[in-house]
Amino acid sequence: MTVTKGHDGAEMPVLARAAPLNATPGGLIRRWCDPYGAETRIRLMGGLVGDQHLGRHMWHCDREAGGLYRMVCAHGHRGQPMPLCHPGLVRGPGGEVAYHPGHVAEISRRQAGVCPACVWPPQARIHHEADQRAQADLKAAMLTGDRHAAARAKQAMVDAGAALDELARRGVVHRCPLHLEEVS
Repeated sequence: MTVTKGHDGAEMPVLARAAPLNATPGGLIRRWCDPYGAETRIRLMGGLVGDQHLGRHMWHCDREAGGLYRMVCAHGHRGQPMPLCHPGLVRGPGGEVAYHPGHVAEISRRQAGVCPACVWPPQARIHHEADQRAQADLKAAMLTGDRHAAARAKQAMVDAGAALDELARRGVVHRCPLHLEEVS
């Protein structure tokens, strides 16, 4: 049996080499910054946009997260929690050291302009989808040379646009800024 000295100088037995549960102080689980969902399931625009719109390259941050945050609007819409990093120094690809403002600041500055749920409430999504279908119908009608179908598709697009304008006029569709709120 191996023996080591404790804080007070008393001898303490050392047990067989057991791996620590984790290496962070206080027993906390380390999280890595995940501002754009590269490490988790991505929900574009809060889940309003499908995965078919994901880009080919998934950008990720290799820094440790400083906290867990979510986007929140004044109307109570809440985004999914995401671990984000705080300001600090980073080493670039050429070995140079540079200041990084952290993803809490970056997301607050660049991606908090509008709440997706306030811009696209369910009523607006219905009219938007009708517009998308009408655009597809118009394309098909133009390819086949069907002028009557093209006219119907154009009218459906005008109607969907007018319905969206009416929702905006009534305040159902509105631009509401987001802010980050720490959840842990």
